[in-house]
Amino acid sequence: MKFDPRNILVIDFGQLGDVVLSLPALAAIRQKFPRARVTVAVGGAAAAIVELAGVADETLAVDRVGLRDGPKHLSVWQIGKLVMEVRRRKFDFVIDLHSLSETNLLGFLSGASRRLYARRPTRSLDYLANFPVRPPVEDRSKHAIERYLDVLAPLKVGDVSRTPRLPVREDDSRAVEELLRKAKAGHDAPLVGIFPGAGHPSRRWPVERFAELARMLEHNDSMRVVLFAGPEERALVREARSKFPPSTVVLDRLTIPQLAAAAAR
Repeated sequence: MKFDPRNILVIDFGQLGDVVLSLPALAAIRQKFPRARVTVAVGGAAAAIVELAGVADETLAVDRVGLRDGPKHLSVWQIGKLVMEVRRRKFDFVIDLHSLSETNLLGFLSGASRRLYARRPTRSLDYLANFPVRPPVEDRSKHAIERYLDVLAPLKVGDVSRTPRLPVREDDSRAVEELLRKAKAGHDAPLVGIFPGAGHPSRRWPVERFAELARMLEHNDSMRVVLFAGPEERALVREARSKFPPSTVVLDRLTIPQLAAAAAR
C-alpha cells in the first residue's frame, strides 16, 4: 500500500523530558515523509524544544495543565476551540505518540483519514485508531526513545538515530555566558549542573539530598554548582538557597533554548 500523507499532525503531549526523548521519533517522521507538512501538538513549554530541534514545520502549543486544572467551563471552551482549530487545518494523518484517551479523541475529531496511535493498555482508546497495521503494545521495560519509535513501526521508518539532538544558538550561548560571568563562574572551577525538579512531586528527590550532593562535589572535586530551575520550582529554589553551598549559581530564569545552551556548555 502506497501511503503518502501531505499534512501530518503529531500529538506529543508529554512532559518536557518526554518531548526531548521523542525527538528521534519526530525526526524519523520528518525523514519518512519529506514532502509532508508536519505539525506537532505539544505542551506549551515543550514547543520550544520541537522548534529548536527543527523536526516540524509548525507547533501547536497547548496549555495542558491549564486545561486540566483550570475552571471547568473555561477548559471546555478551550477544548472546543482546540478541536475546531485542528479540524480547520485538514490533517490527513494523525500520529499520537502518547495515547491518552483525550488525545486519541482529539485525533478522531480531527477528521484525518488515517490515525496511528500508541497502544497503551488501560490508557489508549485503540478502537479510535484505524491505521491498517497496528504498532506493538507498549513495552514499559523499554527505554522511552524505543517506545516512541515502536509507535512508528507500521511506517517502516528504518534505522534512525536514537540520540535526541538540540542545536545551540549563538545568542543563547552568549546570554548564558553573560549570566555566568556576572556570577563569576566558569573559569576558576569546573561547573556541574543540578536540576532538583520533577514533573510530579512524588518523583522528586528531596532537596536535602541534592544539597548534600552539591556540597560533596564542591568539597571533593572542587566543582562549582549551577542550580537550574523553572517557573514550577520557585518555592523549591527558595528552599535550595538555604541548603546549597553559598557559592551555588542559581539560573531560574532561562528560556528553554538558553537551558539547552547551558547544558551544552
